[in-house]
Amino acid sequence: GTVDSFLEDVLGESVDQAARARAVTEGRLRAAKINSVVDRLEEGEQNDEGVVRQLVGQFLLPNIERQVHQRKAEMQTHRFAEAAKSSLEETFNRVEGELARG
Repeated sequence: GTVDSFLEDVLGESVDQAARARAVTEGRLRAAKINSVVDRLEEGEQNDEGVVRQLVGQFLLPNIERQVHQRKAEMQTHRFAEAAKSSLEETFNRVEGELARG
């Protein structure tokens, strides 16, 4: 009923807000990291292979690792949210049954 949908909305909004905040933070960190690498590259005279090696090593690989960790965290968060939802539904159904009987 109404309580279930309210709790779903609250949980959903909390997860959405946390995801947005994390995305903004990661975007800022990536931009800072890229700027740092570009600045270092501009300071030194490097060939194309050296530039590519630095970009891959300092940005792309760590970025892929972050994405893998983020996906794992999202899956775990989803699993916990589903478990909480299931538990709440079970509790509400039990309470509703008790109220209907007595």
